[in-house]
Formats: sequence, structure tokens, C-alpha cells
Amino acid sequence: MTVEQVKKSESAEYIGKIENIMVYEGTVSDLPAVIYYDFDGNKLWSGMYIIDSDYVNNNLYIRDYDKLKKGLIAKYGNPIHENDEIWYDDLFQDEPRSNWGTAIAAEQLSLMTVWDVDGTKISLTLTGSDFEVMLGINYSSPEKEQASEEIDLDDL
Repeated sequence: MTVEQVKKSESAEYIGKIENIMVYEGTVSDLPAVIYYDFDGNKLWSGMYIIDSDYVNNNLYIRDYDKLKKGLIAKYGNPIHENDEIWYDDLFQDEPRSNWGTAIAAEQLSLMTVWDVDGTKISLTLTGSDFEVMLGINYSSPEKEQASEEIDLDDL
């Protein structure tokens, strides 16, 4: 997609532009979100939806993660990686899943589900740092994935 195509198709409120990134505020599955479109020149490379909820109970982010995952499965089919749990510490690992919100906020656990749709990588991620939780969906074009790999190889 081009910049003009994104402007015409996006119904969320335009907030502004940061370098090559267009920023909108809207909703995703009835959840408030900040939406980012990252361009290389006039070509869309990636899109990101960051859920803009502020819960006192961090377990509610898990509920939202599950809601988004269900919607993405309905839209894109089964993921290639589902509910990958990445534990950085095992303090909360024996807790029931419904209590993992504290582990996520404390940067002890991240959840991720990944799809590959015609080469576009779609990642649903729930992670945290310093008791701030981040829930988001990222869409990356095959060209961006290839460019990232080339940069990594050049750094060796």
C-alpha cells in the first residue's frame, strides 16, 4: 500500500507523522488503540496496533490478548506459533494462567502468537517492563523481513 491508499482506507483519527511513520488513534476489536504505519518511501512496510488500555488488574490484558487472538484466528486461520510462552523467571510459572498478569508486568513472562499470511508476518504480543504492560499486533511485509535479515547479516 502507498501513503495515499492508507489515508483513504483508514477510518481512525489521524494524529500526525513521526519521520516515516503515520500515527492514528482508533479501536481494534472494540479496544482503544494507537495505530502506526511505517513506510519506506511511499511503500508500507509494517503496521502496528498498540492497545491503549490502562488496567489496574494486569490479568485483564490476558483477557484482551485472548480476545484479539480469537479474532485473528477467525480472520487468518490457525497461527504458525500459538501461545508461545517465554518465561524469563519461574517465580509465577506454577500460578494458573489467569494470574499471569503480574508475571507479564514484572517482565518475567511474554506471550506471543504468530501467523504467516502470504509472506506477511503477523505477531500478537503481550509483554511488560517495569510494571507497564504492552499488548500489540504487528504486521510486517516480506520485504521488511528480508531487509532486516540482510541488515543482520551485514552486521556480522
